[in-house]
Amino acid sequence: MTYRTSALFKLWAKLYEFCWGGVKRMILPNKASVYRILRGPGRGIRFLTNPVSGGTRILLGLYEPDLMRWLSKVVKPGSVVYDIGSFDGHEALIAAKLAGPNGLVFAFEPDESARRQLQANLDFNPELAKRIRIEPFLVGNRHDPAHGIVSIDGFYQKSDRPIPPPDIVKMDVEGAECEVLEGMEELATRHCPQTFIECHLGPHIEETVRNFFSRHNIPTERSSSSFFEVSRQGYNAWIWTTMNDFIVGGTAADIIINGE
Repeated sequence: MTYRTSALFKLWAKLYEFCWGGVKRMILPNKASVYRILRGPGRGIRFLTNPVSGGTRILLGLYEPDLMRWLSKVVKPGSVVYDIGSFDGHEALIAAKLAGPNGLVFAFEPDESARRQLQANLDFNPELAKRIRIEPFLVGNRHDPAHGIVSIDGFYQKSDRPIPPPDIVKMDVEGAECEVLEGMEELATRHCPQTFIECHLGPHIEETVRNFFSRHNIPTERSSSSFFEVSRQGYNAWIWTTMNDFIVGGTAADIIINGE
């Protein structure tokens, strides 16, 4: 058992949500509307969200700080980014901003409802939207676009349109992390992109993800968990690659996976 599954953690999470949620409902508008992100790498982006139900941290630039620091480090002008599990497009928009007018972001989102919100957020940011392509596919370990599923290797190699391979991959796929990695084996063997993965479900997923990169001699770093990051989750771990001595983000509590 870890603190994330302990009774103390569950009690703390309920108290945190009750107290902070109550404060937000008293002082913030409790409706979905378009707001500008105030801080962080997404500053100035117009975003559809509800400040009371999860939007506060996004608007203040406090959402997933390790991911935000990582994106700021690795996305360069002209980068090609695959945002796998794009949901409402928050990270896709930030990546498009960092990649500049010559960059390109592929936002993979199979859920139709999420894609509508993603498209709305792109419509609010027309200059950034020019750099983002919405891909309505589930990403996994096989390539069958006719049935709505693609692999990373197959997507850029077997498309009937010119598609560049990714320089950067961000992955948030709610438990399908291992299948997505299986579908990028060839890319990882030849030239693995900088990759950030949010691991769900349990330590077995995290271990498999870590082993995948270790098998390809790619160093990775793991963010230490915090109450704030997992207050709504039973298990989360954030892992990113650090190729070519490119160490990003982190604190003294972080764990370097290779050689830990």
